Amino acid sequence: MWRGAQALSTLCAGAAAALGYVRGYGVDLLLSLLAAALTCRLAEPEVTDAQRARSRPALRDLPERLENCGREALGFLAAHPRTVGLMLFNALVGACATLLRFFLQDALVRAGAPSALLGPLLLLIELGGVAGARLALPLSRLSYRRAGALCAVGVAVGCLMPLTGAVHLMAAGGLLAVACDDALETLTGSRLNENLPSDQRATLISVSSMAFSLVMIALAPMAGGLAA
Repeated sequence: MWRGAQALSTLCAGAAAALGYVRGYGVDLLLSLLAAALTCRLAEPEVTDAQRARSRPALRDLPERLENCGREALGFLAAHPRTVGLMLFNALVGACATLLRFFLQDALVRAGAPSALLGPLLLLIELGGVAGARLALPLSRLSYRRAGALCAVGVAVGCLMPLTGAVHLMAAGGLLAVACDDALETLTGSRLNENLPSDQRATLISVSSMAFSLVMIALAPMAGGLAA
């Protein structure tokens, strides 16, 4: 559902341009506040007996609890380097697919795609995420190493296809890369959820997301230099 909504949002580019910078960001701010309000209604599930017996923490204890949470998470990562490698591998593949999507937003127009078709083409590329989520099901029957290798090769092929300069192959390459990236992300998330301790799962999943941001910081300038 999230990927489908994200894909449909590409069709709102024209409406955002018509609203203008200030109104467009104002609408975005209102929607973000609505999403935050809905998120605040979520509650953490109590899975273990220790979690059920845990008392509600006082606000004054928050700094100490945050420190303990960070220390335990770092200790787990230090003791499980394979988990760190899993996060970095997923982040690297995801960063390549994300940078390709950014590149195609301009490259498709420069390759001759009509402006009227840009939105539908970008929608098609983003819908690759929905296909990737479905692709994760048959790939889950393979070992993670084999499935991960197939997804990484798919993203690499997708990144190479825009070099042809043909609009249809560029769009197909974006679709392939996004589909393989989302399949890998689904498989990695499932594997991490199986291996991470319940009390630290939310923190460590956030570390995985942060790893993607750090890889993007490193790769984005390099990709910009290559594109130039």
